[in-house]
Amino acid sequence: MRFKVFIFYIIIWFFRGFIGEYIFGLTPEESRVSDPTILKIFLELPVLILFLMSLVKTNFHKRSLILIVPIILYFLCALISAYVNNISIINAVTYSRYLIYSLMLFFISYSTLNSREKIRKFVRVIFILCILQIIVSVFNLFAYGQLEGRIGTIAIAFGSLATIFPVTVLAFLISYYLVYKKSMKWLVFTFLFTIIGFASGKRAIVFIFPLFLLLFLLLSVKLDIIPAKKFITKYIVTLSLVFIIVLPFLNYYISNTDFGQSGNTVNKGFTDKIEQIFDYAKEYEQGTDAQGYSRGRSGTNLVILNSIYDNNTSIWGVGPMSLYDEETRGYGSGYTPMNILYGIVGWGRDALSIGFISVLFIIWYLILLFRKFLFVIKNKNQVPEVILFIALGGYFAVLVFIYDYFFYSANSFISGFPLFLITIAAGVIERYSKPNVIKSEKVN
Repeated sequence: MRFKVFIFYIIIWFFRGFIGEYIFGLTPEESRVSDPTILKIFLELPVLILFLMSLVKTNFHKRSLILIVPIILYFLCALISAYVNNISIINAVTYSRYLIYSLMLFFISYSTLNSREKIRKFVRVIFILCILQIIVSVFNLFAYGQLEGRIGTIAIAFGSLATIFPVTVLAFLISYYLVYKKSMKWLVFTFLFTIIGFASGKRAIVFIFPLFLLLFLLLSVKLDIIPAKKFITKYIVTLSLVFIIVLPFLNYYISNTDFGQSGNTVNKGFTDKIEQIFDYAKEYEQGTDAQGYSRGRSGTNLVILNSIYDNNTSIWGVGPMSLYDEETRGYGSGYTPMNILYGIVGWGRDALSIGFISVLFIIWYLILLFRKFLFVIKNKNQVPEVILFIALGGYFAVLVFIYDYFFYSANSFISGFPLFLITIAAGVIERYSKPNVIKSEKVN
């Protein structure tokens, strides 16, 4: 019963945008504000029910409970910030709930995905849902053209997710490929997920996806998943051939994606197009609008860091959810009294909203998850392949989250990606994450 409810929740999560648009009639603008109450119930109530059932059905080891500490402290920051700024406590709950759900999903995964059969079925469902995003993205591309914010069935208003979702999927697909020693066709197949970014008009996917692929392969050498000699002779050559094959498509993508006036790539040579794209990226990242508001991530991060350094920001922030009130120009985009329009990423959102100390608790949470994955990987010869594949994918996905949280967006606090997949993976491999249980307590 719990397993079926868990699968149901995952399916609803992946169909969030589709349900909101085609069943509840939401427009992208309405979706940015809030989901309908009924959709929220379907999205969030199963997590609460499954978590309570897991507490009743499972005896958790103290090594698992340590993950609770940084989440409690983070939530405490939100509560104190709400009190200090005279804001409703409900705002603190709303602000922190996705992080809290990620912890709940860890315990749900640990107690529910407790056999290899269930794990394989669960992975199969996730894989099918991910493939579906490519199919729907192709449909969206023909039906709507390039439209930022529309990501398969997942969302119609979360633009940056179109970059982070494909890279998160890549983290697990490349680990599956490496652990199960699939053919090189599997590696080439992963590039199909860039279609999701293309359909949403995301420029970053052109560079971020291959960079993360290369990073994952290099780390696999360091972790002794693949031999260094094989990496040079097989992967470098193959990826070079793949690059040559996709070059015409890359040229088409660049020519048909809006890069602003300074990045106008029409009737330019390929190298000229690349050079102008980098010029555009630099201008965008550090730029301001006509009124002096920062609109790029680098510029906004500097504004926030300078504010913290100059003690212009309260130790408890401006209050949870204050970034989304009427003074904010653009949903989730910034805090205009601080001369910020766009470009707030995860850590900046937390530092401004509930204080910089909350960022430290997120870092602690990530370290705890990272260490769990790393231990399993280092003991790869003593664990089943399915556990190693999930551990390696979770390890890579943590790196995606770090990039997203510190440099790109606040996706995990809006959509759940990639944090939910990370904590689900951590729950699956938890039985193998400590020396004293790696042999005695195993998945059936």
